[in-house]
Amino acid sequence: MSLARNINSAKPYAKAAKAYVSAGWSSPLPVAKGQKEGGLPVDRTGRGKPYATEKEIRGWIASRGSDNICLRMMTVEGETELDVIGIDVDDYESKGKIKRGARQLRELEKEYGTLPASGRSTNRGADNPSGIRFFLAPAGLHWRGKAHKDIDIISP
Repeated sequence: MSLARNINSAKPYAKAAKAYVSAGWSSPLPVAKGQKEGGLPVDRTGRGKPYATEKEIRGWIASRGSDNICLRMMTVEGETELDVIGIDVDDYESKGKIKRGARQLRELEKEYGTLPASGRSTNRGADNPSGIRFFLAPAGLHWRGKAHKDIDIISP
């Protein structure tokens, strides 16, 4: 996809969608600010749903550029099909709720082994352990939605 445009960096979706598409991601979606799942485009998430088209992404950049971004996991096709999965660790305090995903991840790694190094997406800064860690896994596996109370598994 060619989304070469001069995009205002104050617009989170507009800026991030262009960067993710340039990096090979097929379906960055806008999500309404302040909502985790609300305000997503209709019929663009969930098993069997189609991925966003270039035309849709261009339209969202124009009409929803100030929204936040939701990165839909995808299947990578090649000699072997692989799914991109995310391990989403929440570790912060917000509105009186305390999330302890980093501690929970350490507990899981003691029990099952240390995760390999990976890329991570976060808006909380490099020093905060919150964020989605990306991994490749054999395509078509079904993952539990939760690895622990404050750790979600995100898959295509």
